[in-house]
Amino acid sequence: MKYRLMDLLACPMCKHFPLKLIVFEETGIERPEKIRRCELYCGYHQALIEDLSELDCEDCWSKEIVSG
Repeated sequence: MKYRLMDLLACPMCKHFPLKLIVFEETGIERPEKIRRCELYCGYHQALIEDLSELDCEDCWSKEIVSG
């Protein structure tokens, strides 16, 4: 799973957004050439985009969540 998926997921029952992600294991992967930034929520930093002073999108895209 990718951290950026947290920008899209909400609870199907109550529509709560954002969901909390607890990562147990992640691995490094080769990041793609073209990177899309999250719109509302950064799962990598677990914060709303508007609350972040800088984004580490390149670092986020080079990670794959193995379990969590």
